[in-house]
Amino acid sequence: MIKAGNFLKDDDQLSRKDITERFRQRTSLDERYYENGFHISLNFGKRELLSNERMAELADRYMVGMGFKNEPYVAYRHYDAGHTHLHIVTVAVRADGSPIH
Repeated sequence: MIKAGNFLKDDDQLSRKDITERFRQRTSLDERYYENGFHISLNFGKRELLSNERMAELADRYMVGMGFKNEPYVAYRHYDAGHTHLHIVTVAVRADGSPIH
């Protein structure tokens, strides 16, 4: 994990269980979304060599731009393809229980 946003703990203090419980708490507010997360993949060119810090900044900017700035999310850098890419996992339910479209 290179970034976590909108959790009660700092990134380096979060466990997988903390992340899962936070997502379940949020999705439980709307039973249509229970245990359903939202997955985003940001892909970059083969020649784009981005640091983890830069990718974390881009994840933040993406979440703000897409209207998810207040939602919990985690971002992971993956090396399983021939190009630089980032996975962001978040929820589709706001704190008030309304869905995010």
